[in-house]
Amino acid sequence: MPLSARPARATMVRHREPLHEMNDGLRSFAMSSMVATFRMDAHGLGESLVKLHRDEGLCKYARDLDKLTDKMGNLLLAGAFMCDEEIWSQTFDNYEEYRSSRVSEYFARMIGLLSEHRVRISPSIWSLTTAFALIEGSVAELGYGVNVLRAATPYLFRGWQQLPERLRSWVRLDASERETREGDDGPPPGALARDE
Repeated sequence: MPLSARPARATMVRHREPLHEMNDGLRSFAMSSMVATFRMDAHGLGESLVKLHRDEGLCKYARDLDKLTDKMGNLLLAGAFMCDEEIWSQTFDNYEEYRSSRVSEYFARMIGLLSEHRVRISPSIWSLTTAFALIEGSVAELGYGVNVLRAATPYLFRGWQQLPERLRSWVRLDASERETREGDDGPPPGALARDE
């Protein structure tokens, strides 16, 4: 058969959806949780996580989801940015504990909260959190200065319609990074007063 008569290789390969594609529920969760995060809306952040679990049918035996929503929102917000004591103190006993916590600690606390409220963890959340823990470990080994949220922002907020959210995210990221650098010199004034 002459080469010109052969079908092109690209037409012979069946198109498959990429493995990294998210389902609609996870995509909705990612967007609503990131918007809540950049708005510093702990309740909205907790609501998006609880909604994902509810939509996946993992809340059949759940109890006190309102309390879980608030606790989870504060935990996740404290993990995303350097936050005021009003937020981090809902989860951590002192500033040093808050500052030294890594993704694995947040993951353990998240699992504990879900378990306490009898909610089964979403396999999607398990996979995402495991991936973030691996990324954080790699970034920590490579050195200071990589912000995973900043790197993800262009993929989360695309197009001109989402420009306000993208701008809000940049402002929040700049503030958090500045607070992180300043926090390396020690706790903010009054942060130790709870332990004294």
